[in-house]
Amino acid sequence: YLWCGEKFEIVDEDKCFSVDERGFIFDNAPLFSNTVPVIFFSRFDSNPIGSYVASTRSWEQVTVALEELEAKKILSRFVEINEENIIIFTKPGWKLFINTTRATSPLARALDRVLLSDALSPFVAEENSTLEYIDLRYGNKVFYRFGR
Repeated sequence: YLWCGEKFEIVDEDKCFSVDERGFIFDNAPLFSNTVPVIFFSRFDSNPIGSYVASTRSWEQVTVALEELEAKKILSRFVEINEENIIIFTKPGWKLFINTTRATSPLARALDRVLLSDALSPFVAEENSTLEYIDLRYGNKVFYRFGR
């Protein structure tokens, strides 16, 4: 993984750092190689080396969501984390919104059900999908939007 700043914007290759599987930022990293990993964005007031991308709970939520998406053959490109929300930008072009306070196991079940649902399964892996987002921030409720 890479961490490249606070917000999902134009990525400055000189400001990207390597991140391990626990979310620990440990070294400067070039952005581009043969494969571009998932790039994380979160806020730090100073040099991020030696810090974690997010709280333990938020990192667990992110990894669970990324694993669920990957199991359904949906690649993720970017993840933006702030105090309240996690936003995962998928390769097909839609976003997944998660509340940072949500428990991890219900998140995995909810995401699995949503991705396999009759309403969404035809659109979640499709390149340039008309699906704009899936929002799992509100308890047992799921919101989604089509557009474009």
